[in-house]
Amino acid sequence: MKAFLVGAGLLLAAVPALADVLVDGLVRQPHPWTLAELKALTPASAEVTYQTGHGEDHARFTGVPLWTLLGEAKLADETGKMPGLRHAVMVSGRDGYSVMLSFGEFDPEFEGKAVLLAWQRDGKDLETLQLVVPGDKRGGRYVHDVVRIEVK
Repeated sequence: MKAFLVGAGLLLAAVPALADVLVDGLVRQPHPWTLAELKALTPASAEVTYQTGHGEDHARFTGVPLWTLLGEAKLADETGKMPGLRHAVMVSGRDGYSVMLSFGEFDPEFEGKAVLLAWQRDGKDLETLQLVVPGDKRGGRYVHDVVRIEVK
């Protein structure tokens, strides 16, 4: 338990105080994003259905595509054949819960999932940012209270 608390503390310390989410890791331009900055980007929406522990859930989320945020950050190594496919993205919540996505899942040249960092559900503002992974059968990668997106 102690290791989890230390890990969660380090995660919280990694996010600048005035940012809602930090995009960093193997990128040339790490960026702490505020909610206002995210909302100034071109928004996207996704209708999703997924299984939860309480049954099927349906929702329409609005936010910014993860692909857009990573495009702003620019991969640190954009040389060679399809450099994005050498990377994965870890998305972490404030509580330390983290999930991994491969670039190929949301790269428009490959699977092209419309993965979102959402601020709205069914037309109502969320209290915190949430990762939305359309097409997933279960909601396990729908990270709540996202504070960090790290390119590995």
